[in-house]
Amino acid sequence: MLAFDGATAEDRGHGFAIDVTQPQPESRGRLNIGSNDPREAPLIDPNSLAAGTDRIALRDGLRMLRALCRQPGLARVAGTELLPGPAAASDADLDRFARRTTDSIYHPLGTATMGRDALAVVDPATMGGHGISGLSVADASVMPRIVGGNTSAAPILIGALGAGKIDAAL
Repeated sequence: MLAFDGATAEDRGHGFAIDVTQPQPESRGRLNIGSNDPREAPLIDPNSLAAGTDRIALRDGLRMLRALCRQPGLARVAGTELLPGPAAASDADLDRFARRTTDSIYHPLGTATMGRDALAVVDPATMGGHGISGLSVADASVMPRIVGGNTSAAPILIGALGAGKIDAAL
């Protein structure tokens, strides 16, 4: 994110912030069950920016946003860049900023791999869990990657198709 004069809560003035995102990262996190107590939170390691391609994408995106903000239409209102600040120019500077500020875009998926291989947990023919009776999965958790378009459409389709498979299996 690039933030300009007035864009932060501390400034309380007029300003704006503009984000860059890597919607299809190469880095892969981990989700593990740390306890057999269902009330215990799972162990989550997002492993963000582990892949060099993700760091390159964010650096390139930040540099493109800076170039965009120098265009006449935005330059009139941009003022001074507050975050990461104009001094953050090298790859290392931008990587440090990205590591400090990177967050999720809140579209979790891929936590219940669908397939027939040893690592798959959902059977594509029935939407049932491998080795678990009475469990069906028909949501974004079976998606291997985030879609490039609307993130609501794919899980709706998965749910609709999954409902038919689940119904047929009953």
